[in-house]
Amino acid sequence: MAGPVAVRVEGLRELQKILKEVDGKLQRQIRVALNEGAKIVVAAGRPTLPVVSGALAATLRPSSSQREGRVTLGTGAVPYAGWIEFGGKIPHHGGGESVRPYIREGRYLFPAAVRKTDQVIEVCDRAVSDLIVKAGLGG
Repeated sequence: MAGPVAVRVEGLRELQKILKEVDGKLQRQIRVALNEGAKIVVAAGRPTLPVVSGALAATLRPSSSQREGRVTLGTGAVPYAGWIEFGGKIPHHGGGESVRPYIREGRYLFPAAVRKTDQVIEVCDRAVSDLIVKAGLGG
């Protein structure tokens, strides 16, 4: 499987410490900013997913922590998400398997993340800049 498509925010840990000292609620807003970036990828990836029942698209979600925004696809009830995105072999319950050519770069979600990287950076940068101003640290 391909590695994550990553956007790094330089100085994020230091900013978190400073925001926590100024106002702990502001520090928690970093998570909201990172989630906004993940939502962009979800919006770009969802229309490209193949639809049979809609179960796969329903599992596509943004999430975030204090240090990263993520996009998840698939659940225990929809374990084939990786196979749809990347390909490979998937066994059938009654025997045999389905084969889909492996594409390391992904078919749907990963290309959407690459296409939207600049927009994700812009949204996260603006949100972090707004936090800095709210904290009275610059602007």
